[in-house]
Amino acid sequence: MFALWFSGFAQPVCAPLWLSVDASAHPDSLLEEAYFWVTPLNGLTVISAEGTLGFEGGSAVSTPEQMCLAEGCYFLGLSDPALATWWPALETVTDDLTWAISEPAPMDVNDPSTGFTFCVENMATSCEVTLSAELGVGPNAPYIFTATTDIEDAMFTWSVSGSVVQGEEGNTFEWFDLLGAPWWEVCVTITTTDGCWAEDCVDAGSLNGDCIDESLVDPDMGCFDLWAPVCGCDGVTYSNECYATHYGGVTSFVEGECGTNDCIDESLIDPFAICPLIWNPVCGCDGVTYGNPCEAENFGGVTDYTWGECGQTEGCDLVIEAWPSDVPGVWNFQAYDASDPGGQPLPTDVVDWNFNGEIVGTAADGSIQVAFWGTNDYLWVGCASMLCLDAVIESCWEWPNPGEDLECENVVVAVNAQWEPAQGLGPMELDLVLSMADLGLDYDLSQLLQGGSFLETLSFCLPVGYCYELEAAVGNLNSIDVGLLEIAAGVGQELPAWQDILSALNSSDSAWTLTLGVGVTEECEDVTGMERTPGPIAVKVYPNPATGAVVISGWDQEPARLVLRNMLGQIVVECPRVYPDQTLDLPSSLKGAFQAELIGNGWTANETLIVN
Repeated sequence: MFALWFSGFAQPVCAPLWLSVDASAHPDSLLEEAYFWVTPLNGLTVISAEGTLGFEGGSAVSTPEQMCLAEGCYFLGLSDPALATWWPALETVTDDLTWAISEPAPMDVNDPSTGFTFCVENMATSCEVTLSAELGVGPNAPYIFTATTDIEDAMFTWSVSGSVVQGEEGNTFEWFDLLGAPWWEVCVTITTTDGCWAEDCVDAGSLNGDCIDESLVDPDMGCFDLWAPVCGCDGVTYSNECYATHYGGVTSFVEGECGTNDCIDESLIDPFAICPLIWNPVCGCDGVTYGNPCEAENFGGVTDYTWGECGQTEGCDLVIEAWPSDVPGVWNFQAYDASDPGGQPLPTDVVDWNFNGEIVGTAADGSIQVAFWGTNDYLWVGCASMLCLDAVIESCWEWPNPGEDLECENVVVAVNAQWEPAQGLGPMELDLVLSMADLGLDYDLSQLLQGGSFLETLSFCLPVGYCYELEAAVGNLNSIDVGLLEIAAGVGQELPAWQDILSALNSSDSAWTLTLGVGVTEECEDVTGMERTPGPIAVKVYPNPATGAVVISGWDQEPARLVLRNMLGQIVVECPRVYPDQTLDLPSSLKGAFQAELIGNGWTANETLIVN
């Protein structure tokens, strides 16, 4: 990945003006056309604008001519032997407040025909815009452009090679060079309500440094359609030297197609390959960093690589940072690679966590919260592990159980079950989770119930002043003959009354939930019995593989948000409102494997989509 920065100053370089004159001719003369010229009033004999004004059918008013003048004061002259008198009129091309034009004044009040003077003033507010370009990992990644300005009410307009991109008004723009154009230009323009205007551009030559010379580009050059391929210094194969020079603007090239050396085997390239979304970088023999070996082989076609990013010389230094949260008995954890000069926390797809031997999930940014009231172990051991340079490294954090000194109350949870296993099937799978309500912290008590009967009581000392939820479900309830399934849970030393939950768990998509208030009397939601909660959404995508259009179904009638991500996790298509069984047209440029993510009201579902 690389990033380059370009900046531009934020105001128009010249004022677009209309010039016309009201003139009269000498007796027995006819006005047809007159030559005009404009020079600055700074002592320089430089012509800033010139042209010819026409007088159609002998009219006294000329046809208007356009010119563009920078800020400053000017002299306007007009030449035609038939002219007797004349007076100019100047107007801005667009009716805005960016430019102010003074009334033309005669240079010689006794003889106005000698010429006129006028001034151009820029009334726009000064502002600046900076445009950065970043290329994602892998050959199918987009260019990511970000515009930065200090103006709060700026509106952003994006264009690619002169064509305005509709619907892109934010300060970030993603663009895929799907055609592999040898030259392109992406520009951003900002405008404000007070007249501020700014533009900045990034082109292929800017991203390739000295390799591209824009002065060589001549799209009107007539090159022969001869296949004599050369590989430009920009890594693009051109059909011959003429196309490389005049269409690509490359300053150097070698004979033959790009990627024909022993490092690249094009037969390995499979753009439809599904690679894991993990950052386990390797440096290809072509000098490119790929996200993992699968991407190197299938997207880059490289035959050899080394572990780690290109230029990486040292291994990783995994460090754990831990600090208590505002909730008693709950701690926060993050992992860092101390050898990384960026110093950012490791994301969830890089680091794995386990506490006292149990794997624990993380947030999207890699952070994690752990409740220590989930066990009576004296010593807590939390370990983070990651893959670095083809080896798994681990770092651990040890601490006496911080829950030992908590103010807590005893909570008992008992399970009683009897069933007859069907022939050839395994034990009953009981999903049992105890959660701290509204905080997303839970302790998994799930078990495999074996032997046809089960009776066990668990005891916890939970922090007072909080609400807890106990949720139970059975994964294979429809496959076995269950005669008894009941749970008793409550606060105190004595076991409360049993609750028959079998009737609630009549399918694998149902759950039973009980709310417990520990040292709380009114704040917790009153759940006196059994509660049905919906199970996971199972969406269906068809046809799959798809061509041109796709239909997604499997949820209720309310709209959901659809996000398509490529195998690098980058968003390529986003639809804010999608209804079940709605036909969605896919962009013609969309090809390959994608992760379709549906986000509804309190649920998320994912499905892999192949587009041919």
